[in-house]
Amino acid sequence: MTWSKFMALFLIFLNLYIYAEPQKRALLILSYHPEFSTSYDVVNGVKEIFAPEKILLDVEFMDSKRFFDQKNLQIFKQSLSYKLSRLKPYDIILSSDDNALQFIVDNYDELFANKPVVFSGVNNRDFALSMNKVPLITGVIEAISVRETIDLARQLQPATKRIITLAENSKSGEANLKSYRKAIENYEGIELVDYSLKNYTFAEFQPILNSLKYPNDTILLLSAYKDKNGSFKTMEEVISWLNSNAEIPIYHLWKHGPGNGALGGKVVHHSDQGKAAAKMALRILKGESPKNIPVLSESPNRLVVDWNYITKFNIPTYRIPSQTSILNFPTSIYQQHKDKIIPVFILIFFLSILNVFLLRNIQKRKQAEERLRENEENLSITLNSIGDAVIATDAEGKITKMNPVAENLTGWSAVEAQGQDLETVFEIIDTHSRNKADNPFSKVMTNGLIVGLANHTVLISKDRSERQIADSGAPIKNKNGEIIGIVLVFRDVTDEYELQEQLIQSQKIEAIGQLAGGVAHDFNNMLVGILASAEMLALELAEDSDKFELCNIIINTSLRAADLTSQLLTFSRKGTLHLSVVDFHEVVEQSVAMLSRSIDKQIKIHMELRATQTMVYADMGQLKSVLLNLGINARDAIDGKGDIFIGTSNTVLSESDSRESLFDIAPGEFIKLIFKDTGTGMSEKVLSRIFEPFYTTKEPGKGTGLGLSAVFGSINRHRGTIHVRSEVNKGTEFEILLPITFDKKIEKNEEQYSPSGSGKILVIDDEKVVRVSLEKLIGELGYEVIAVEDGVMALGVYQENYSEIDLVLLDLIMPNMNGKECFQKLKKINPDVKVIILSGYPKDIAIKDLKDKGVVNFIQKPFRRDEIAKIISSALCRP
Repeated sequence: MTWSKFMALFLIFLNLYIYAEPQKRALLILSYHPEFSTSYDVVNGVKEIFAPEKILLDVEFMDSKRFFDQKNLQIFKQSLSYKLSRLKPYDIILSSDDNALQFIVDNYDELFANKPVVFSGVNNRDFALSMNKVPLITGVIEAISVRETIDLARQLQPATKRIITLAENSKSGEANLKSYRKAIENYEGIELVDYSLKNYTFAEFQPILNSLKYPNDTILLLSAYKDKNGSFKTMEEVISWLNSNAEIPIYHLWKHGPGNGALGGKVVHHSDQGKAAAKMALRILKGESPKNIPVLSESPNRLVVDWNYITKFNIPTYRIPSQTSILNFPTSIYQQHKDKIIPVFILIFFLSILNVFLLRNIQKRKQAEERLRENEENLSITLNSIGDAVIATDAEGKITKMNPVAENLTGWSAVEAQGQDLETVFEIIDTHSRNKADNPFSKVMTNGLIVGLANHTVLISKDRSERQIADSGAPIKNKNGEIIGIVLVFRDVTDEYELQEQLIQSQKIEAIGQLAGGVAHDFNNMLVGILASAEMLALELAEDSDKFELCNIIINTSLRAADLTSQLLTFSRKGTLHLSVVDFHEVVEQSVAMLSRSIDKQIKIHMELRATQTMVYADMGQLKSVLLNLGINARDAIDGKGDIFIGTSNTVLSESDSRESLFDIAPGEFIKLIFKDTGTGMSEKVLSRIFEPFYTTKEPGKGTGLGLSAVFGSINRHRGTIHVRSEVNKGTEFEILLPITFDKKIEKNEEQYSPSGSGKILVIDDEKVVRVSLEKLIGELGYEVIAVEDGVMALGVYQENYSEIDLVLLDLIMPNMNGKECFQKLKKINPDVKVIILSGYPKDIAIKDLKDKGVVNFIQKPFRRDEIAKIISSALCRP
């Protein structure tokens, strides 16, 4: 081997070694979400520096601006930990904004141990500078130019007497406000007033905005994304809100303000922040130690104004400082259109070429038409022999043939349709959106394949009647394999589709019901603690004190929340039914009496109670709730004067009727309720969704969307049916069937009980708030209480003390050992054990089964002090 060949091989292997060096990897964590106005400014700034070095950059969004709470942080941490455990390790970590840096510091040892960190965009100057003491962390402070921006406002608007500064309710907002206040120390010559939305909602701050007047007042916006209630607005929404309520100039300290409604300011450019941080990161990746790179405390900020607002407020141009960037500055006609001149010439060139191709296509089309005429006779025979509806077109989508079934479904005769565009005759829309559906012609012609219509396609006939259709379109080809048209074969599936949609709706409601029941269970556990604590506080306070009134507010609000969870449980069919023989006419009359007091006197209620068999086996409270919900909806649907009609009658359902019903209903005798109003009615789209939970057409704050869901769940649980008919501007009619009973009505006597007592009670509940609340509440009633957190622990306590324990309060749903299993084992220790079941998520079957096996009673969470006192007293009095 010669020396030259040896050197050539050496250089080749040297290059392979150099380029085999592994690619550097960096992770950027941002506090905000991808749609936040500055997020991608930071990302693009980092990428601009990293791209030439071929550094791989991954980005994670914390979304902490909208969701700054421990749950969101925990979910983000879990997700990031999962990714880090499976990805190749990163060489360096970058962050943007205070929350992201705080997250890294809090979780450094667990997630980022021994990795260098470079931050940017941090508003909390003290927090950022403290990183100089951390060996592996450095970065860039987002230093806002407060005094410079105030100077700019005074130079542009010498008549300004007061500058109003606004900050949001967040850590970043507090940091910005702190930086602002430090910056204006000893600033003289103008009144400076600052506000924080931690003290106001957006609505509460609006009167302050309305009071501001030009030219005396000016706004300096630090940030205002979140108010004291946690309500969130985007940057664009905030500035629009300010401009709508205060006709005065707005100044901002970040570059996304000017150009989006703010007049100007000396602004932070987040892309510059990203670039500065990325340059620091490169120094570290090339071997420099982070501890030798101090935190950069100054931002490269720029003066920016918006020409649109300079002219709006008649500000002379000579007042604009030199070296100021002017956004939206008007340009000459040539400058506005110079970028379009070359594309226009290019377009003309390509259009000329396109014309040549079009001429060739015309020649080919004429040839295709000739071949199409040759096959017309055979095509006619084929179309007329098919039993389904058939429409054939030419290559341009013009109809050439229709069979009688297609004539019937479309309402067009074959003669009328001849030569019409397919979309004119075959007009189809999406069932749910009511938007125009994609016509199959273009798909078939483009792909040359058979295509099926969407599952939710409606055909609009010539007389505007509608039919649900199904099936497909296919290409018609000549002997050379060329597509010369399409054939549509379709059929009327209206009846089948309606049955399927009803089944899907029932399944959807059932699935959402499971979720709603679970939410109600957890919420009821929390309400136990709230109600018990408030009631005990109320006992210790004088009735005329302000604090006593606050306790009453807590109690009443908790009871309203309990009503809401009761609706959730009713809808999900998890609440307990208190069944008895009830006179349905009595329920109607009592409900109407209550309803009459809550509706406008212009609305008249008419009753025709004609049913002769009126006894039903039902929960009277739930039936009243059904009628009140229907009445409130009717009231809201009636604008001004109107009528509500309530009528009853008896009817019989046969075996075939019950089999065909989508409800689980047995044949027999029923009482029928007709509830009709003369309100605005509902469209078919709204009607198809009225029983869905949380669906409402009412304005925000005027409805939860649970009323009709609860009605549906309640009627279903009573083995009844509910149907609704409605027409826009004509009103709505509900028809409800409930099975009648021939048992006699049972009169109930109120059971006497003692509000206090003595004895030892064992409380078993996995929720700490429930245990603590019951321990305090029952203890205050005079009882000695032992509280444990699960069934396993409870069995040990009961085994040692069962001779002294008089009563057990047992939660039904617990981890490790549920209430049913725990009860069975308590019975083995002491067959005479007295147990009361507690639950926020009960099942009727489970409760009945436990009562049959010896459970003394059941109480639904949440409950009042008097309720638990009564049920304990009653249980202890039993032999």
